[in-house]
Amino acid sequence: MKCIYNKDTGQIRGFVQDGDERNLPGPTIPIDPETHAAAAASPHLFRVDLDTLKLEPFEPLPYPDLATAQRAMIGWIDAFMAQFTQGYSAAEVQAFPAKAEAARRYLAAGDAPEPLDAKLIEPEAEKKGIAPADLCHAILANAERLNEIISLTSGLRSELDQRLGLADPSDYAAILTDAQTQAIDEAAALGIAITPPT
Repeated sequence: MKCIYNKDTGQIRGFVQDGDERNLPGPTIPIDPETHAAAAASPHLFRVDLDTLKLEPFEPLPYPDLATAQRAMIGWIDAFMAQFTQGYSAAEVQAFPAKAEAARRYLAAGDAPEPLDAKLIEPEAEKKGIAPADLCHAILANAERLNEIISLTSGLRSELDQRLGLADPSDYAAILTDAQTQAIDEAAALGIAITPPT
């Protein structure tokens, strides 16, 4: 339940419960004058101690509900993944799996690659000044790393959903911070250095 506090008069005039605003039926309740003076001069939020009628500084929860925490989780994971796809267009990122398959077929075919695979691999190799086979190996190495990261983040997302669903809003921030640390440590164990998204 939240108090409706008038900063100008220093009085409680009502309450909000379950989204419904209710004014007091009788006279308003005056707040302790000393703490009211401090609150009136401050841009910060305060809460009322209903036993003493004094105001206490109040820091709202960064994630007040499950939906907010889940959006933050998805945003952080997206930012995490973006470190591995930056510099590529959306179309290129979508083509990564097909390009990896073409690289596998190209290597397996030896001196007689399929024309479509050759058309995909050889012009890029020529522009980069490397052998087509070397480009194929680089494509496959990048694909393997990306698959490891996708597996990591998918598992993290599933675990986080479960932890957040069982927790209180006051614990959401700590759970998300812990998950970020876990993701960084697990990526490091795979030999992948990442920067924590901000």
